[in-house]
Amino acid sequence: MPKTEKIHLKVVLLAFLFISQSVDCSTTDETKKPMKITYETSPMDSLDLSPTLTPLKFSSQTAKNSVPSSKDFSGNYFSPYGNAQQNSRTVSINPSHNWHLVWKTEIIEKRTPRFVLQKGGAIAIQATAWQLFSIDGKATYHGIAGPGQLSIDTANHLLYSIDRNGYLTGTRHSDGVRAFRTSLSGGDLAGFPWVHRQGEYLLAAGSEFPKSDFESNAPSSPTISSIDSIYLINQFQVISTGGLLNGILKRLMFETETLHVAANNEGDKLWVTVPNRLLITNHDLEILNGFSGDFTPLSMSLDEANTAYIIVKTDQSRELWRITSEGVVTYRNILMGQPRRFEKPPAVGIDHTAYIASDDVIQAIDINGQTRWSRPISDTFAGMSISASNKLLISEESSVILIDEAGQSTNLFDTGDEPLTTPPILTENGDILVASGQYLYRLTANKTTPDAQ
Repeated sequence: MPKTEKIHLKVVLLAFLFISQSVDCSTTDETKKPMKITYETSPMDSLDLSPTLTPLKFSSQTAKNSVPSSKDFSGNYFSPYGNAQQNSRTVSINPSHNWHLVWKTEIIEKRTPRFVLQKGGAIAIQATAWQLFSIDGKATYHGIAGPGQLSIDTANHLLYSIDRNGYLTGTRHSDGVRAFRTSLSGGDLAGFPWVHRQGEYLLAAGSEFPKSDFESNAPSSPTISSIDSIYLINQFQVISTGGLLNGILKRLMFETETLHVAANNEGDKLWVTVPNRLLITNHDLEILNGFSGDFTPLSMSLDEANTAYIIVKTDQSRELWRITSEGVVTYRNILMGQPRRFEKPPAVGIDHTAYIASDDVIQAIDINGQTRWSRPISDTFAGMSISASNKLLISEESSVILIDEAGQSTNLFDTGDEPLTTPPILTENGDILVASGQYLYRLTANKTTPDAQ
């Protein structure tokens, strides 16, 4: 490998570690500072905002339980943590314990995969390189990934990624060729842990990387986080031979290092949390509603009723807050275990149990904020997904493990000597996809497995 490529790979690896789970949650100094919020509709047209915020209300009343539909637990795990709500939901899992290997495929770019994604006939692996596979396990195309998450768009047959220069790109499933690219706020000096396509909009959220302080030889905190919204003109029309996308770009910028975003179930609004604030915007990034409190958000997911599950850090503790779209905190649970450097968004079950993975324990918290069960995990824990049958799937060491509603564990499959590095996910027909540093595995409890979903 040429020297310049080795240097670039090291830079991308450091950037990937920065954005692969979320923003580093180790500091809270900024929570006491006023925050500058800027809305930009063009490079020459920006407006500083001071949105009216309603204080969050804390309630001890029993929470109302909504009923998810089947689409809330689809076999389309098209982005990290499953979907734009980041709740890690997937289909029901076969109760059989007779799981076996359908196929395993060697990974070309052996760079510690962090996520397996699947939608329709496309499978993708995310690491410091991305790789596409057909549904029958055939490796098709791959490329170097930049500091951002992947997202599969089967309607337009595209894989979205951030390239090494900080552009949001769309790569065709059919031939691995780039269909377009477009610049984002921060460019190659920022990471983008949330990328999503919704209708005529492409959306990306991220933060600047820490800057080097040459005098003290220590990194300083990022100062700007932003959301980019690109309204697509004539779908994916490009305006140059370089594939630049023709679209209307709007940005919402925050003077903070901490930003978390999720899209609502209807697909027309964004939930945005920064220190001391929870905002609701439309896809043009106009702020529709907002709430205030005293907290630093560490991660966030949404359920089908647009209720937010936010892991927060307060002056006293690290907690899970469940917040309705009316700004009511229905519970706050002081979390067990040691915090992860990069907090994973809460997985949310069909009964609205929230599953929190700390550094050394998984904790199941019911809809009223009571801990149902907890289970120790090791430092080899690689992630989790939650099925429509309220069974939690986790990867730990070389095993795929099922945990039932009572917290009882069953080993479904063991690779033998290959530590797993991604959460296990379920395809539409209930098969499991999971990866190690060497292989992508497809497992089944069915007697026959179709080659396409």
